[in-house]
Amino acid sequence: MKYPRLLIIGCIILLVSVAGCSGTAPAKIATPMPPTSLPPPTPVPTPEITTNSVTPQATTALSQYPEALALKTMFPFASDTNRKSEVTVYRIWINNTYRWFNPAENAYETRVAPPGKKYLFIFVTIMNLGTERTPIPSQNNIYVEYESAMISSDPSHDLPRKNTDSIPKVIRVAEIEFLKKQFGNSEYVEDFGYSHGLKLGYVNPGESNAVDGYIIYEVPEELTPEKAYVRIVSPGINEAIWKLG
Repeated sequence: MKYPRLLIIGCIILLVSVAGCSGTAPAKIATPMPPTSLPPPTPVPTPEITTNSVTPQATTALSQYPEALALKTMFPFASDTNRKSEVTVYRIWINNTYRWFNPAENAYETRVAPPGKKYLFIFVTIMNLGTERTPIPSQNNIYVEYESAMISSDPSHDLPRKNTDSIPKVIRVAEIEFLKKQFGNSEYVEDFGYSHGLKLGYVNPGESNAVDGYIIYEVPEELTPEKAYVRIVSPGINEAIWKLG
């Protein structure tokens, strides 16, 4: 019969198929993947460091008197047309000592400032631009101002005196005696308010008649011209102030 024969063939095919399914399949070798090429990282900008601080700028110390005049600046202290006059502080000299000529000894003597002090010389000129003579302030009305203190002229400094039996003697200070006056350079300076040893009360018209001279002050040793002033406060004239440095 054909059926059994066909059945046997079918069984054989089935067994071969089952054997093939139950066998171990050969392991597959994984093919390595090429490394993934990542895009380069976007650089993060470093934040700029800022500060609220401002670079210090050089500052000028505020002047005690911002309206103070500079040395050599002329100031009108009499406005009347006939007595129109000008005044200025035009020079200073500072030292711990000075040598003055003693007529009695016919020799120079050295004066030394007391401890913590020094000497300040200021030079003042007053010129009359009018037609009539004008009163001049005395040394007692011209002050040095420092640290809010008003300093008068040094009372220990001898001023010229007129003797009844001789001509007045000019007080000579060795360090400055050959300095010329600001106007009319033919004469040397002497004590302010004096001319050839004679005390003056007025200034006559004309540049050649200008009153020119120095005043001596005993001031604190730490005084600096940048912080010191000269003030003229004579009654009847306009008040003026100069900065010494």
